[in-house]
Amino acid sequence: MFQITSRHIEALEAQQAVVFAVRMAAHLREVSPDEVAGLDDAALRSLVERIRAIGQEWNIVEEPHVERLIELFVGYGELRQSPRPEWLDEIVTFPGRPGEQILRMIEDELFFGGNS
Repeated sequence: MFQITSRHIEALEAQQAVVFAVRMAAHLREVSPDEVAGLDDAALRSLVERIRAIGQEWNIVEEPHVERLIELFVGYGELRQSPRPEWLDEIVTFPGRPGEQILRMIEDELFFGGNS
């Protein structure tokens, strides 16, 4: 009998991450061509992976939310600043805040200056 081990699960997760990065890179080329024009395919996939990892740190792990976070990072350079802006740091470091709420608060700050 075939048994699925943690090694199999890790391999599937890695494969899904690659497929996601390729698909997201193609999406960004379509919806944000100017913002990603200077990146070759490998660099764009690497950017997608770095932002996905940031999302994971911030508990943003559901695929539609990760996609939205990546779109925001690509469209709003202030999210890529180092050190990150104070308002962003306050949002993402609040203990126990759910990822979906973090994403909504980031959007609120970017779109409305936090005044919605």
